[in-house]
Amino acid sequence: MLYGFSGLPGAGKTLNAVKFTCEDDIFRGRQRYYNGVPLLFFDYDVCNSFKGWFYGVFMPSTDNQLIHKKVKRIHKEDRYAELDDFPFLAHEYEKHQPFALWLKWIKRCYPASALKDIRDVCTMLEIPEHELTFAHVEHLNLHWIQFDNPHKWHELPHESVIVIDEIQDIWGTRSAGASVPKAVEEYATHRHKGFDLVLISQDFRDCDVFIRRRIGNHKHYLNYGLKYLKVWEDHKLIPTDDSKALWRLGSKKIAKDSRFFGVYLSAVLHTHKPKLPRKVKLALYVAAFSVCAMAGGITYLVDRLTVDSPEVSVNDNVPQSETATLTDNSNSLADTDFKLFTPRVDSLPFTAPVFDDRIAQGELSIPQLFCYATDIASCKCFTQQGTRYNVTQSQCLNIAQFGSFNYFKNQDKRTR
Repeated sequence: MLYGFSGLPGAGKTLNAVKFTCEDDIFRGRQRYYNGVPLLFFDYDVCNSFKGWFYGVFMPSTDNQLIHKKVKRIHKEDRYAELDDFPFLAHEYEKHQPFALWLKWIKRCYPASALKDIRDVCTMLEIPEHELTFAHVEHLNLHWIQFDNPHKWHELPHESVIVIDEIQDIWGTRSAGASVPKAVEEYATHRHKGFDLVLISQDFRDCDVFIRRRIGNHKHYLNYGLKYLKVWEDHKLIPTDDSKALWRLGSKKIAKDSRFFGVYLSAVLHTHKPKLPRKVKLALYVAAFSVCAMAGGITYLVDRLTVDSPEVSVNDNVPQSETATLTDNSNSLADTDFKLFTPRVDSLPFTAPVFDDRIAQGELSIPQLFCYATDIASCKCFTQQGTRYNVTQSQCLNIAQFGSFNYFKNQDKRTR
């Protein structure tokens, strides 16, 4: 089958394509080939190189600012660090244990079934894990193999799993009269050789239409804050530029899988900065406005109780018992005023006693609640003035799903 993964830079398309290829049971025991994923630590040859050691072992463990600055300069040259750039590290590199680095990432990312296969090898050989070598587990096909020429993907061993990143740069759109390239034409018969291909692109509209028409499963990703992604999935190519089609298809929110962070070098220059979704930003702005409005309301209420209330002077001739009575009455008045604003029914703000007379006289535009839920654990309500209103979680979810009844709206004559 042809599996498609798409999304803008930083949206997690490559990470999730790698994760899918590792975890899906349909790929278990099959050889995995890849092209376009930089410095992938599932590749034993990468782990057994200076670049693998430098980026997988040395860089995560050093705080040397001079080295970090030099690495940044190297990356600006659009290349990776080599031993010639840091010859004084040759002695440290000689101590490198590539199998330990490779096995660390296998154990971190692969499912439990794959790790059981490794333990079974230890049991059959009657050796502890630290005596294992790559030769002992190579037959399990947990390692990935890089192939340099994506145009020859169809020449790889039959029943291989093939991952190709940024395919829009390899097989872009063709003019109507152009002939179909051999490598593209082979996609029509990929199942005859038992191939499964995982194709990654920023936007499949930039890819050859011959490939687009044969995608049997498509997942499209969108960054959703710092820790989450939105994903749309369909058994055919998703029209990612059609907002109505995306709405009809529906999306789900998933967490970014931190186990796969660092398993490949995603970019030498990270230009993507995670941003909060527009709706979340709007909610934060509304919440901030609500806090300010609430603070202003409380200040006004306190001023009303303390400044506008007539002062009571107590002269020396008033008995102490009467002074205590006056003080108690003042506190009772403040308590009573606050209670006037407390609704009798939490989800119906207009049931507060302060609105009784005005509702009876028809003078009041009653508070109405508008609630929305992003998931079952997150629900918020606001009034028609944009102020935040607190209700219980169950009440909020109920209003968000079914709405709330307006008891004072005039009935339409057509429904009488």
